[in-house]
Amino acid sequence: MFYVIFVKIKVNKMKKIFLKFIVLVVLLSSSIKMYSQIEITPFGGYFYSTNINFYQGVMKIYDGGAYGGHIGVHTVKNNIVEFTYIGNKTSAEWRPYSGFSDYPRRDIEISSNYFLLGTAQDIPLNGNVTGFGTIKAGAGYFKALEGGIEDIWRFSVAFGIGAKIFFTDRIGLRIQANMNLPLYFNGVGAYCGIGSGGSNCGLSMNSTSAILQGDISTGIIFKIGKE
Repeated sequence: MFYVIFVKIKVNKMKKIFLKFIVLVVLLSSSIKMYSQIEITPFGGYFYSTNINFYQGVMKIYDGGAYGGHIGVHTVKNNIVEFTYIGNKTSAEWRPYSGFSDYPRRDIEISSNYFLLGTAQDIPLNGNVTGFGTIKAGAGYFKALEGGIEDIWRFSVAFGIGAKIFFTDRIGLRIQANMNLPLYFNGVGAYCGIGSGGSNCGLSMNSTSAILQGDISTGIIFKIGKE
């Protein structure tokens, strides 16, 4: 069973958590014995569009390209501890409901960024082909690429499945599909500054909610170290 406890965290506190998160990854990598194998996978892909429902209206986030990388350290047989960064730049459209003239319609350029740490379980299939599944948690960072709108940090979880096809012992192809969930709960504000006149600090959810951002990606695997 997988339990997720959401805690609303201010931006400064979230940044401190993210820095500790990076330090943890570095310490983890340095503490692994030199003969452990590491997989480094830069990738490119595609984010699918999604809607975020607020009390005042709907924010539609359009699809667009994705980019990032995985760094995985082999631990026990077929298990990998993995850090992942996923980035995306796209446009969003804010559509208010009737009666909310203080939140006028507008288009926004935004970037989505996920910093995740978790586990990947390899499943050998046939010869040079390996399937895998991943469970990760970390931070989602959403930044409006224009002035006057607050950045957002949220606790996030992600689930993924995919396949690895190795051409040699050191180089392979990784194909993966993810479901990314930056979590929101009832009453949580977001996108401070979206309202007119700067008097409205944040949109609010009309129910317990989560954004669902799906993506697919393909990357080149580089293995280093000994098995």
